[in-house]
Amino acid sequence: MNNVPFFKKEVEKFQYFQMPKWLFAEPYCELSLQAKTVYMFLFNRLSLSLKNEWQDDDGQVFVYYSNEKLAGKEDGLGCSIPTVIKAKKELASVGLLKEVRQGLTLSNRIYLMGPNPFSQEVKNFKHRSKNSLIPDDKNLKTSKTEKSKTEYSNDYDTDMTDLISAFQKAFRGHTPTPFQYDDLEKFHKEDGISIEIMIEAIKRTSNNDANFHYLQGILRNWAKKGIQTMEQVIADDLSFEQKKNGRSAIDPKPAQTNIPAWANEEVKNEQTAEGQARLADLYAELEAMENGET
Repeated sequence: MNNVPFFKKEVEKFQYFQMPKWLFAEPYCELSLQAKTVYMFLFNRLSLSLKNEWQDDDGQVFVYYSNEKLAGKEDGLGCSIPTVIKAKKELASVGLLKEVRQGLTLSNRIYLMGPNPFSQEVKNFKHRSKNSLIPDDKNLKTSKTEKSKTEYSNDYDTDMTDLISAFQKAFRGHTPTPFQYDDLEKFHKEDGISIEIMIEAIKRTSNNDANFHYLQGILRNWAKKGIQTMEQVIADDLSFEQKKNGRSAIDPKPAQTNIPAWANEEVKNEQTAEGQARLADLYAELEAMENGET
């Protein structure tokens, strides 16, 4: 690439992003660089919102910017979708971003927030402390521990990208909402369920043409059984079939009293979110009964 120095005409010719200066002041200076960069992209998108008159009934300006485009190389940061979601969650945690869902076929509205121009924090803008300055060369050497953390972070982002890709295929191109992303992350980090079997759960949800509540039911059931790997899933499926076949051979027509009362009830509105949530709970409870857990 043939780079050139900046002269007046180059400065006037090129377009630049605007990075709000107060992002580097308290209480926002601790935000990650990714979060600040995402805010910068969204902040510059406000001009398009004004042009298209994207304002709500209260006159508040909002932005349309999908996670896919924000993560893309052409119109965005050129990073993974999980990185974008994490950055948006970080901005939301300090009150700089609010996302409002519009429905299954509509993009979310993104409301950017800014500090009160008369607040004490902005009035008393402080220069960066010596701790935030570039350290000496001797401190720039990356330790093995830091390198290991970086490699783990990169692998984790790759795994989550694969998970989101499977989610999009199962749910007609939709990416997880921040709440759904949090839920999936908890199953992985807190319950120890591997990304591989979470993808398997997503595939089973897709095969049953069900929604996110159904997926939660499968993952909750596996978490309850301590299932964390694909080998354990296969073993659980085999055990389920063996118990099912063994019971059928002994008593092909089980007594009516063995069936809970709710099993005979009609589940109405199964296509609604409430109906799907009920089906997911019934599925998890029935599978638990088949495995002799109740």
